[in-house]
Amino acid sequence: MKRFLLIPLVLFLSYTIADNRNECEVSISYQSGWNLISLPVEVGDAHYQSLFPNSIEGTLYSFTDNVYSGETEMNLGQGYWLFFNTEGTEILTGECVNSLIISMNEGWNMISGGSYSVDISDIGDPGGIIIENAVFGFDGNYFTPTTLEPGIGYWIKTNNTGFMIIGSAPPEGAIEIFPGDDINYIVDNNPEGTAFIIKAGIHRMQEIYPKNGNTFWGETGAILNGSRILTEFETEGGLYYVANQTQGDWYGGSDICQEGWERCNHPEDLYFDDEPLRHVNTLADVAPGKWFFNYDNDRIYFADDPTGHTVETSVTYFAFTNSASSVTIQNLVIEKFASMVMMGAVGSTGGENWLVEGNEVRLNHGVGVFVRSESIVRNNYIHHNGQMGVGTGTEEGFWVTNVLFEANEISYNNYAHINPGFEAGGSKFSLTDGLEVIGNYVHHNIGPGLWTDIDNTNILYEGNWVWWNQNEGIVHEISHDVVIRNNDVRYNG
Repeated sequence: MKRFLLIPLVLFLSYTIADNRNECEVSISYQSGWNLISLPVEVGDAHYQSLFPNSIEGTLYSFTDNVYSGETEMNLGQGYWLFFNTEGTEILTGECVNSLIISMNEGWNMISGGSYSVDISDIGDPGGIIIENAVFGFDGNYFTPTTLEPGIGYWIKTNNTGFMIIGSAPPEGAIEIFPGDDINYIVDNNPEGTAFIIKAGIHRMQEIYPKNGNTFWGETGAILNGSRILTEFETEGGLYYVANQTQGDWYGGSDICQEGWERCNHPEDLYFDDEPLRHVNTLADVAPGKWFFNYDNDRIYFADDPTGHTVETSVTYFAFTNSASSVTIQNLVIEKFASMVMMGAVGSTGGENWLVEGNEVRLNHGVGVFVRSESIVRNNYIHHNGQMGVGTGTEEGFWVTNVLFEANEISYNNYAHINPGFEAGGSKFSLTDGLEVIGNYVHHNIGPGLWTDIDNTNILYEGNWVWWNQNEGIVHEISHDVVIRNNDVRYNG
């Protein structure tokens, strides 16, 4: 799936967002002379001579906007020059830094990782701004690193402003799950609080019911895919068809589709090389780029020649769904689930206190991510979902409290063309108290960008870029007690 507009070129402030858990101890060795160093843990006193008492006073320098600046306090995600008269080692103890979101200027930047080693290839670059082979470390001479090591600073060059993402470390003692394994069987046969590593590869048609306290952490290249590959094609009346498709027919309500998209309320999709085709209402409407599911005879019809193409149809409703609480979902690609309208591929009927972080959520028919109270949705790329990017919900009559959506890219959602006045586009939040929507890039959604509708209170919209959405940029409707500040809202309908 191509991305046409990525990170805005203006209004980028210098910031770092960190996810901190537990306590870490990091040993940092330094040489006599200049060193590129960093702060790898969260500490109470970040003065450089409290951290490195053998350093020479007045020699801590950062580099921002092509200018060196003398510093006294060290920040997470930032690299620094620091001078020592003799070599030595310092041990720093503090809260672990599992993940970082670091703002980047165009050109050279001095950056750092967190509390764990991270492969250079695992650095998240949602804007495609990092220049290939332009990362350097320094050990007396410049060298090309393969990993970012804790406590060390690095030079990195970008072709634009934007941000980079350094993901979380894999959970200790986790159970590994390989492609082909029955994920939910493994979850069922382990206790609450178990952590799982989803190994690289495609895990197809898996619906996961977490237990309280479960963690699901994906290796680079780990994909949860809710679709079935179609390989056996026949022809009839000038069209191709695939038989024995018994999934569906779940119906998502009437009068919610835009004209010409009358089957938007059916959760099944057909994909040609990762592009969803338009689901039409009758066999006679099938043409290139369109398809028809005859639910009566279990056949999928389409006009495009499948030769040499990957053809998939969504089958599984949800990637993660259950009433469990304190569930963590990190570093996964979650795609092509047949999630229903107003329900999420991630978290649709989930419990409270979910952390959904560092994932790519795409090409799911309904909502990408849907969470309840005390949850955090952070640092995800949520795009090209059929109805909407993100939302909140709970059982009728209950409030959703204290939810944070932070530093996500939410874009190109509502490919199914559900009527935006019903509920579609970037987001919709209802019956919330204490919702915070901070630092997200919300663009090119077919519908509103950010929308609070019906009895939302104590809401904060801050530091979001909301561009090129078909309807309103930010709308606060039938709600009250909202702060909307320091957002960049432009080019919306």
